[in-house]
Amino acid sequence: MATPNAIERLVWGQNVNTWSRLAHRATQWKYFTLPSCSRLELHKARTVAIPVAEVQWPEMFIGLTTRPFSPDVVGISGISTGTFMQQGLDNTRLLTYGGGYGKWEQARTLIPLPASGEYYPRGWPTPSWDRHGIITSPDGTVHELIQFDPLAAPALPPIPNQALMWGRWLDGVCVEGKPCTATGYAHHMHVWTPWSQTDPHDLAIVLPDYVGCDGTLTTGPRAGGKLVLARASGSYQRMVALGGECRSLAEAAALYGLRIIDRSGFTNNDPTKPLQPHIQIQTGNTWVGSNVGKFTLLMTDLLEAEDV
Repeated sequence: MATPNAIERLVWGQNVNTWSRLAHRATQWKYFTLPSCSRLELHKARTVAIPVAEVQWPEMFIGLTTRPFSPDVVGISGISTGTFMQQGLDNTRLLTYGGGYGKWEQARTLIPLPASGEYYPRGWPTPSWDRHGIITSPDGTVHELIQFDPLAAPALPPIPNQALMWGRWLDGVCVEGKPCTATGYAHHMHVWTPWSQTDPHDLAIVLPDYVGCDGTLTTGPRAGGKLVLARASGSYQRMVALGGECRSLAEAAALYGLRIIDRSGFTNNDPTKPLQPHIQIQTGNTWVGSNVGKFTLLMTDLLEAEDV
């Protein structure tokens, strides 16, 4: 295992140190460049989606579209969109996780240090949202974390742990720890990458709410269920007409479908203000020049798919 000093150097990395962070804030992150997407050999979910019924969409979903992403840039707040996936090293560091905030529970494990020199939790360089992290190990497993703070020191509960949950996956199976989604599905098996166009797979969609698991709905889309894009729909036709990544994503949504992997909730917990659904797309400047940021679907153009 790497020494604490080595961990500190790797965690802070060289991309966003304290001084550069202050400079980027002053320029509203206009000159900040995200790292390239890591090309990783990951087990992907590929199950052909067979439409079986129309979804009984609650009123909140009528007119709702998926959020368009710009996974190659950060906004003026320094928050990136999408999902980072990183290559890890043989060297490891200690991670304390579990329990949740205020609960007297803590587990310990080892996770790979990042080959890039810095961990990229969701939202990085200004980690936010659920601070989800995905990092591969040279042994072929994939580590997923949620509410991951790589700079936090180990602490006893009720002080929050370094991560809320951690799971290690091999060939689509969680072999240690627990899944980081309420539905039990892994993110990395569904994240669309710059190389998915030539090797398409199931997509993942995050909805504001659903039926089952941690959802509050009694009718509508089901947690862990699969949706499929109707080829006769306006969304499919618009995205295909755009070509490029939009066409490839639309074809994947129509052939393999979208797994309902997690929920995002509501703005200020107001049930009349659902957060926009979003597709899981890998973050990085490899997307520069693509039209992936134009991809969006109308929710009512999605059908319920066979439960497989």
